[in-house]
Amino acid sequence: MTSEPEIVRILREEERLRNSETKSCSDDREQEKKSTRSTTIASNDTLMLFESQQTQPTSLNQEYLDSIYRTVFKTSPLAILVLDPEKRIISWNAYTEHLLKKSKVDLYLQSLASLHSTDEWLRIERKLDEQSTCDNQLVTKILAKDNRELDVEATLHYVKNNDRKHLGFVYIIKDISEQKQAEQYLDSIIQYTDDSMFLLDSNDQYLMVNNTYLSKLGCSREEILGKKYQGFHSTQETEEFRKKLSWVFEHGLPIRDVQCENDQWHIRTISPVQEASSSRTHAVLVILKDITEMKKTEELLLEKENSYRRMFNMFPQCILLVDTNGMIVDTNARVAERTGYSLNEIHEMNLLNASFLTKESQKNIKKAFSRKKLNKKITSLEINVLTKQGEKRLVRAEVSPVVNDTGDTLAHLVILSDSFKRKYTEGALRRKDNAIASSVNAIAFMNLEGNLTYANESFLRMWGYATPDEIIGKPMVQFWKMKDQFNEVMDALNTNGNWIGNLTGIRKDKSVFQVQLSANLIKGDGNNPIGIIFSYGMKTQNQKVINALNENEKRFEVVLQNSLDMMYQFNIIKETYDYISPSSVKIVGYSPEELISFPLKKIDSFIHPEDYPRWTQHRKTMSEQQQKENAIQSIEYRFKHKKRGYRWIRDTCSTIFDEKNEPVYIVGTLEDITDRKKIWEQLVKSEENYRILAETSADGVFTTDSLGRLTYVNPSFEKLCGRRKSQILATPFRKYLLEDSVYFFQQIFIDVRKKNDKIENVELELVSGNCDIIPIEVNIAPLTKQTEFGGVVCTVRDITQRREIEDVLKKNERLKTEFMNIAAHELRSPVTPIKGYLDLIIHDNESNEKIKNWAKISLRNAERLLKLVNDILDVARLDSDTMRFDMEKIDPAEFLNEIVEDMRPAIMNKKLEFHVNIQTQLPHIIGDKNRLSQVMKNLIGNALKFTDCGYIGVEAEKNNNYIQIAVVDTGIGISKDELKKIFTKFYQAYTGEDRNNEGTGLGLFISKEIIKKHNGSIWVESEVGKGSRFIIQLPYVYKMIVDFET
Repeated sequence: MTSEPEIVRILREEERLRNSETKSCSDDREQEKKSTRSTTIASNDTLMLFESQQTQPTSLNQEYLDSIYRTVFKTSPLAILVLDPEKRIISWNAYTEHLLKKSKVDLYLQSLASLHSTDEWLRIERKLDEQSTCDNQLVTKILAKDNRELDVEATLHYVKNNDRKHLGFVYIIKDISEQKQAEQYLDSIIQYTDDSMFLLDSNDQYLMVNNTYLSKLGCSREEILGKKYQGFHSTQETEEFRKKLSWVFEHGLPIRDVQCENDQWHIRTISPVQEASSSRTHAVLVILKDITEMKKTEELLLEKENSYRRMFNMFPQCILLVDTNGMIVDTNARVAERTGYSLNEIHEMNLLNASFLTKESQKNIKKAFSRKKLNKKITSLEINVLTKQGEKRLVRAEVSPVVNDTGDTLAHLVILSDSFKRKYTEGALRRKDNAIASSVNAIAFMNLEGNLTYANESFLRMWGYATPDEIIGKPMVQFWKMKDQFNEVMDALNTNGNWIGNLTGIRKDKSVFQVQLSANLIKGDGNNPIGIIFSYGMKTQNQKVINALNENEKRFEVVLQNSLDMMYQFNIIKETYDYISPSSVKIVGYSPEELISFPLKKIDSFIHPEDYPRWTQHRKTMSEQQQKENAIQSIEYRFKHKKRGYRWIRDTCSTIFDEKNEPVYIVGTLEDITDRKKIWEQLVKSEENYRILAETSADGVFTTDSLGRLTYVNPSFEKLCGRRKSQILATPFRKYLLEDSVYFFQQIFIDVRKKNDKIENVELELVSGNCDIIPIEVNIAPLTKQTEFGGVVCTVRDITQRREIEDVLKKNERLKTEFMNIAAHELRSPVTPIKGYLDLIIHDNESNEKIKNWAKISLRNAERLLKLVNDILDVARLDSDTMRFDMEKIDPAEFLNEIVEDMRPAIMNKKLEFHVNIQTQLPHIIGDKNRLSQVMKNLIGNALKFTDCGYIGVEAEKNNNYIQIAVVDTGIGISKDELKKIFTKFYQAYTGEDRNNEGTGLGLFISKEIIKKHNGSIWVESEVGKGSRFIIQLPYVYKMIVDFET
């Protein structure tokens, strides 16, 4: 930066001469002390020096002025350049070098045009020629040292001396790059958001539309802008929309509704766009949010919920869901059926003392739950249940905890089953076991590997062994003489599931004997073989064993028939399906008979072409699988449903091997996962949309884990924090807060975690990377992962400018209050002697009547002026919250009767009736008697002013928890429009051109504020021409409160 330019020295010399002339014109020292002076330096932002009301010297010395100019020039937050008449740069401030990234070598004696591109400078010169004023304001682009263009607001000032000689120019530059960037970001968000948005004026003409809305209408922006809404929508839709549009323009409030058009659901929001100065709505913003998928998801979830509820109610056992305190939260329908109580009665009970349990059973339940609190296992217990009719039933209670992912118990599931039926079933099973163990036939079980797993006593005797340990685990084939016959039996079992015939056995002592064998294949879930049962008889057929085996097979068949998933068995050798469960109709639309009859190529044609290579490879892998490899594998592919098109299927299967360890069957289940796939895709798309919104948001956005460590930050937060993403991820957010804000944020974090609810508008202080303290406003919401707290998501906004504006507003409000106090006190001081002298004139016997009448008029106006001053003082005290209230216990009836007696003469002088209806026994109130008296006299005085005939009334009664006082009149009344403004400052209701009553317009405002300080309320009911009714409600003291005086 260069030394002080000649222009600055000339300006200072002119100021010094003006100060000398001011000083020579002063006559005496006292007048000099009372004068005040303000110095103004004009720039794009005006710097003003306000002097206090204390006395200051008339002029400032040259050294003081030099200091002010130098400080302004050096520390201004704007770039200031001083130019000679040829527009060459001869001086500049420090911020200029910071903004342009240029040094003295780059700036000194350079042309102003060098700071702009050629085209931009030509545009500037044309604009300067058009304006032809001393101060020219421009919005332009300026070149920094790296040829980077900056958006700026520039002002070119002409500098002339007293002789109007042109000395040069001052070029002031304000950087608005961030503002421009923010506008571009906002426009980008609006244009590319997924919601349709458009702006309409009061004539239904389009002012703005975004890309989504253009796509919806299938038009270009040029075809829509300036056109009316009705040109793109039906007449009925336009009429309906206009009604809502008119309502928004009239009331200035947004409205929201839900629309369905062509099976597409939208939430439509119509919001007013208002002028900042007048709050008048001059346009509306319409946003259409597509919620079609949300609606479908809601319907799907509702359908699933209903399905789960039906399944819950279909269980044969009584099922109760109990919270950790024992309260019954939910039950199925069986509980009401078995106990005789209604579901509402049951849901109001606590299981620990439920009325459908006997006293002994309640004790047993309490003991069981106390064991649970000690983390001990709850064994099943038998309890007695009492029906509502008094019938006692023995049931077995099974208690299972319902836990979350962290192992915390959320509730308990209590299942009550009939002990009689269970015991009967257990007895039947024991009898069957005993029957097998004591059977005269030799019965043995063999696993699929061919080894013996069980043998009864008859088998041991028949084969000559003493204990089961001698034979368990040994191959069954070693007990047969003909080894080849064993393979024949196995083939028959694999084909038909059973075999009956004769064979020769070998005893322990190597002797042989003839037996009759009945062998049956045992199948488990999914129709999978799990073992083989052998029944040997000495030349006799054991029909009971055969029947038992058939019964087992039937039970397995029932399981297969009722499975929700489609089960199948594929024969690898024949390449055909041996079995398909009835669920195939639901899963793929074809019956089992149809699928079994289809050749393999036709079934292959149902596979989606894109998935077919993966499916064939999967089938090949399963067909060639070795027994030691992973037995169960899964694949997802699309299968063409008979009626519903392609559906996503999850195929989970395993391979079954023969005795030679060769794969012979593929057994598996098919599950329809189409709906689950759609929901997952919607979730992925939704997450991507939210990520784009966060990345382009002007506000900072970040997320944390459950310990408060940052897991995501958007670019705006990086910029606000002044650090790169790599520096701040995985670090606690509190690390970047000022010390005073750390504890506050931690408490907010804990509250969000406990309440699982968002907290908004939290003000904190952030320490940026360059150690600047930035005030921020944070909105915090919880993140959940599988119903567990997983951290928070926060939006952060820089409120530095808002804080500065708030400080200025507070300062202005304080200055206004101080001014009103000073002005009121200064006005009231001379009024008191004026009233005194006017009163002397009125009562002076030497004064004639004409002078006394003048004095009376002056006295009335002085009193009105004094009332105005007192009202202004009250308003100032109320605004600054300094009005004093001496609260005491008041008898409302006594207090109101005193007011009535004080106001009665004035009402009678106007020849009006005075109706008084005050209940005698009213509860006491707490209040300031003088201030409440001020309110009542103001209301009665107003009624007296505006009532020429009829009556004025005062009423008081007890209404709920309040004393209700009303001042009633039959005056001119108040219109509906005036009722909304009647309690505002300086407002006086208009009553026509013949209005003779004058006032300050502050009385009702002061009355309302005084009543608010008493925790009461005041309102008015009125109709023009019929009178008004002002109502006050004040809370009274309850009887249980100790008497105020004692």
